[in-house]
Amino acid sequence: MEGPESTLFEAHVTGVFTDHAGAATAAESDGEIESESDTDIGTDESAVETRVALETAESAFLINPPQDALETMVQAIEPDAPGSIRLFAPRDPLADLFEEFTVASTTADLVRSDVLSIRLLESVPRHSLLVTDRQVVSLVKHGDRIRGLATDADSFVTDTYERYQSRWHDADEYSLRVPPFSRVESTLEAELGDRVASDFRQALGRVDGIGQGSVDEVAAALLAAAKHDKLLYDISRWGEEIGLASKATFSRTKNTLEETDVLDTEKVPIEVGRPRLRLTVGPDRLADAPIEQVVETTVDQLS
Repeated sequence: MEGPESTLFEAHVTGVFTDHAGAATAAESDGEIESESDTDIGTDESAVETRVALETAESAFLINPPQDALETMVQAIEPDAPGSIRLFAPRDPLADLFEEFTVASTTADLVRSDVLSIRLLESVPRHSLLVTDRQVVSLVKHGDRIRGLATDADSFVTDTYERYQSRWHDADEYSLRVPPFSRVESTLEAELGDRVASDFRQALGRVDGIGQGSVDEVAAALLAAAKHDKLLYDISRWGEEIGLASKATFSRTKNTLEETDVLDTEKVPIEVGRPRLRLTVGPDRLADAPIEQVVETTVDQLS
């Protein structure tokens, strides 16, 4: 298979995996795919950079992808991809991947746009596979590299594709339990302004960069709101309405941040009912600091 018609899947793992050219034969009896040649798609796993592109196939199965490459594969899927990808993986790796809010909410956008769908794989194959109606690629780890063994043998490809179609039909969908990130951004900007939305994005980016779980998406939203003296009522109502977290979770997280002196509150009287709380950044030295510095200080205080 040569030329653009065979460019069904591309992956970069500090290297390049493009369409596999040349004749290939495959044997399924021992669970392995044998090919006359293979394609090196990986080198240094610490610098995994994967992108997925569907050119001519309407859909493809990505089955049990390597654990350490799963996040990069999902993040590399383009929202406007012409085809659709069906991610078929066990529950535990998916739960680990989508524990990070940014990854989960970005993936939720792909699911909402029908570019990606996710179902649970109960019986896990020995290999990681990419399966389309034209090609089967086995992704095999060898040391710190990932190699692709590909075949376009008609009967094998057809049998494999139809088998996973059947399994997909019977499998349970995986629920991400987070709102799509585009909705998070647009509604936050509409409710509290573009500066709060911008600081929230930057706060999440810094949290991801630090890799510290003590500051989550709720804390990031509270810190962004505090930078602009917004009301706890407004940010927590927004968060609950879009499905980010409950008002009670926002309140508990606010209490935790207050205990570290990074965040402070002041009462704002209203005509009827209890005063509401305005969020402010605690220390004077952080009042004019960029949101990234506020996040870093919060992480230090909580660690």
